[in-house]
Amino acid sequence: MPPKRGPLWNFFHQGEKSNSSHYRAVCLGCIMKNRPEGQACKTTPSVNGTKDAMIAHLIGAKKCPNASKEARRVARQEKGGNKYRVMMNLQMQRGYLHALKKRKKLTKVKNYTQKTLNFRKGIAIPFSEEEKAAIKIQFGRATASANLPFLWVDDAEVIKLFLMFRSWADDVIPNRQELSDRILNKQYAVVESDLKKTLLLPNL
Repeated sequence: MPPKRGPLWNFFHQGEKSNSSHYRAVCLGCIMKNRPEGQACKTTPSVNGTKDAMIAHLIGAKKCPNASKEARRVARQEKGGNKYRVMMNLQMQRGYLHALKKRKKLTKVKNYTQKTLNFRKGIAIPFSEEEKAAIKIQFGRATASANLPFLWVDDAEVIKLFLMFRSWADDVIPNRQELSDRILNKQYAVVESDLKKTLLLPNL
């Protein structure tokens, strides 16, 4: 039975199975760095999906230059193990005394547990060239329609969301520069052309 997935998987894409217990792990920071080249999940080197291997990739001697600050923080936390947990327990005890008076005023207490995102890749079906073109056009339309900043397509959680739908999603998600330049310019040209055709129509 494979081990329980830990918080480090929030910063890695689950690749193919490497043995009976583990999957290959591909750093999301590296995926974002290599995305302009297409098929980033397949061209980016992976590590064995174990705690030690992923920690070494994020904060080891040859630490990944593409990893986020949050990824490194979690890696240090996981590496610290019991020492970190003892420190956190002490902080929680101090905070408990401060919060005790407020808790007494509550009639009901609800406990919320933050669950680790189980990041599972979607179906492995490649996109056709026609599908790639249509999807990138839709990225431009969606960005303009929702008034989103161009950098939204570079967000790690957004990339993970699309990869959960389809494992080849990294092959069609445009990067920030492509979205703000070529794709939107092309859409502008289409709209401008349609407008000119409309203006040339005779009045009925």
